[in-house]
Amino acid sequence: MNIQNLVKTTLAGQMATLGEEPVIIGAETVQMILAEADNETAIMGGKRDERRLTGTLPTDASLVLKTGAKVTTRGQTWKIESVSKGQAMTSVTMIEPNRAEL
Repeated sequence: MNIQNLVKTTLAGQMATLGEEPVIIGAETVQMILAEADNETAIMGGKRDERRLTGTLPTDASLVLKTGAKVTTRGQTWKIESVSKGQAMTSVTMIEPNRAEL
């Protein structure tokens, strides 16, 4: 019995129960379980608040996730900072793009 396939199949069947949300990556919409956005202050060379958002979904070999790609979810634009792809689950960390402070 392949435990990764069991986890992947079980998770895929429970995404709605877990609170899946639509995430637009390029022209494709996928469903992810999203955490709450967290804030961090970068100190290197000055102060700048950074916001990150992590999403998890069943691993899909056909889904292309590239660092730096534009992502839209929860009415906001993000970019992919990192991707951790396992046999059963994929975790995507998104960061709020740089913008001029008001």
